[in-house]
Order: sequence, then C-alpha cells, then structure tokens
Amino acid sequence: LGDPLDIVLDWDESGSDVSTNGNINLTAKTYNNVNLKKGTATFSPGVHYITGKLTVSAQAKLFGDGVTIVLVGKDATIEVQSGGIIDLRAPTKQELTSLGATDMEMQFAGVAIVGYTDETGALAENDITLLGGAGSNIRGMVYTPNHNLTVSGNSGFNMDSKYSPLVANMVKLGGNGELKIGLDYNAYGYERPDNLFIPSIKTVQLIE
Repeated sequence: LGDPLDIVLDWDESGSDVSTNGNINLTAKTYNNVNLKKGTATFSPGVHYITGKLTVSAQAKLFGDGVTIVLVGKDATIEVQSGGIIDLRAPTKQELTSLGATDMEMQFAGVAIVGYTDETGALAENDITLLGGAGSNIRGMVYTPNHNLTVSGNSGFNMDSKYSPLVANMVKLGGNGELKIGLDYNAYGYERPDNLFIPSIKTVQLIE
C-alpha cells in the first residue's frame, strides 16, 4: 500500500532552535529543536516544519489554531511530557488557500501532525510521545505512518475533539486515562479524506 498523501516535501530547510521559559509566538516556518519549558507557546496559522525535537514540558502549553506540524526526517519527533498541554486545530483548505500555501501544503488540510522520514519510508528513530494532561486536544488527523505513537496519561486526552483519527506504524496506549478518537470531519469544516478510506480493510488488531 503506497502513501495515500504521496508527500514530496518542498520546504525551506534552514531552521532555528527555540528554547523558552515564558510565553512566545512562533511563526509558520522551519525549526530544528523547540523546547517549551514553561509558559504558553502559540503557533501562528500555517505549516510548521520540525527537523529535530518539539518538547512540551510539564509546565508548558502549546496552542495552534489552523496549524499543521510536519516532522521532517527520521530523528524528528514530538514529546509532550506528563502535565504538559497540546491543543491543536488543523487548517481547512480555505484557510490554507488564504495563507498562500503551496500545492504540497494544501494536502495538509484537516491534518494536524504529519510525519515524513525520507523517500524510502524508513521507520523513524524516535517515538512520538503524547503524555499530556487534561485539556490536551488534537482537532485534526495525526498522520505518522512511519512513526510509533505513544499516548498515555492519567486524565482524558482529546475529550473535546470531534475529529482526531490516528495513522501510525504502531500506537501504544498506557496510563489510567481515556483516549477519544473522533471521526466527524464536518465538525471543523474539513473535507472527507477519501484517499485514506480503504474499504477492503475492515480488521483492527489490538497488540499487547
């Protein structure tokens, strides 16, 4: 099965590092490592590229309205530590158009997090870890077919999200909380992701 999004990245590879203990606004561009230690980071609308590690510490919050985060390369990952909060809403096609998105970026309508390792589809070196506390929501698809995804915590994750399908190499669930996976793409004005609906595959397996 090929990649339904058929991603061929065309992006600005010159990134920068960000480390902060306070509130910060981050524009849509390329970043190497982003370390949010405390305070609130707000991602501006658009597509943000991460080539290293995006860390949301226990006392930090990450908000993004109309945002797609693209993890580029086998080392790129996201770690939301226990107590940290991540709250994202993916952009609509209309929002991306108004932002002047490229044809490649238009594929990310309705997608909050994208993982791209390389042209061969190699498995990522690091898991994406979402251990966030109450108030963490991802409104949009998490499309990381070559990453393992760990979701855990002691409270509800995605409780306020109506659309949050997960596509990953492997999804690991832990903790005592709940994980809600919504499929109502109309709730936020997204189009039906027909390229990801595969009628011939009707089996779901839980691997312990």
